[in-house]
Order: sequence, then structure tokens, then C-alpha cells
Amino acid sequence: RIDEMIGHQFSEFKPLEVEERDKKTFQNILAGKDVFEYETVYKTKTGELKNLVINARLLKDSAGNLIGTQGTAHDITDRKKVEKVLQESEQQLQSLVRNIPAAVVVYDSDTNIIVSNTKAQELLGLTKDQLLGKSVIDPNWRFLSDDGEILPLKEFPVNIVLTSEHPLTDYVIGIQQPDKKEIVWVLVNAVPTFRNKEE
Repeated sequence: RIDEMIGHQFSEFKPLEVEERDKKTFQNILAGKDVFEYETVYKTKTGELKNLVINARLLKDSAGNLIGTQGTAHDITDRKKVEKVLQESEQQLQSLVRNIPAAVVVYDSDTNIIVSNTKAQELLGLTKDQLLGKSVIDPNWRFLSDDGEILPLKEFPVNIVLTSEHPLTDYVIGIQQPDKKEIVWVLVNAVPTFRNKEE
């Protein structure tokens, strides 16, 4: 409550790890710099930590004299908790993709690679950086059908999935790495994912 805050020092509500940073931000406000969407942490009277996003500026009277500061603070603690859970989940997923004993490649809707794991990089003979952003129409790709013929672009696994919008299971293709003669035969399984019902 406001009456419980009156008379207390600003620092009493700050955890030590953010106090210095917040002091510098407050000094910037006093120097005339408005603060927008500044994220910080406050401590309640029970010791609970709350994540806040703050907007603040100097407050002056009609004559232009400084009379204080004015601002808003919004509690984003729940949002930060959700973000942390999502981040941890993303890290676990990345770890799974990296260590799974199978080649994993993720394409965007324009058939550009956005994720690949070590097994995929070994299979395709390219590094992670070389694969990132590589398109399915890249001339270095050499895919073969199960009868040994050059695979038409429309029959590339990613194109089949994007066109049909259905999973692809146990699709046999041959892969010939750049500058190598041998062909590696693989079974491809692919699943489309959608951001929403329309996409």
C-alpha cells in the first residue's frame, strides 16, 4: 500500500543485484532522459521478488521547475515465469535434437534450413553454418530416387510435405555429398508443423 511505502528509501525495495543498475537508470531520468519499457526487480515487504516493467519521466510544473518524477510500473512476474519455462523447454529440445542418433533438418515455409543437428551435417557433408539458410533448390544438392535417377525438385521430401501438408513416412532417397562419388541411402520421415489453422 502507498501509506506503507511513504518514508522508505528507494533502495529498500531493491535486491542488491539490481540496485546499482537501477540507480544509474534513475540518474538518467533526473538528467532528463525518459525511460520506456525498463525491466527490473522489486522486493515486497514479505521478501518476494516481483518483475516489473517501468516507464518514467521527469515531472515539472507549469513554470518548468522540477517537482519530481512520474511513471508507471506493471507487474510482469507471471510473464517472466512463462518465458523461463519456455526457454528451458527450448534448451531441452535443442539438446534432444543435437544428440538424437538420427539426422534432423528443419525447414521454414520457403524451404530454407533453419535447424540441423550433427548427424545431418555429417550426412550432408556440410557444417552447421553452411547448412543454415541453404535452400532446397541449392545446386549442390544431389538427391536420387530409389531407382537411382536424379530426384525431381517436386519430389524432394520437404516439397512433398509442403505441397500435401501431410506427414511423409519411410521415403527412400539417395544422397550424394558434394565432391564425393559414393551414395548414402536413407529413409526420410517428415512432418509439417503449422503456426495456426491458416498457415
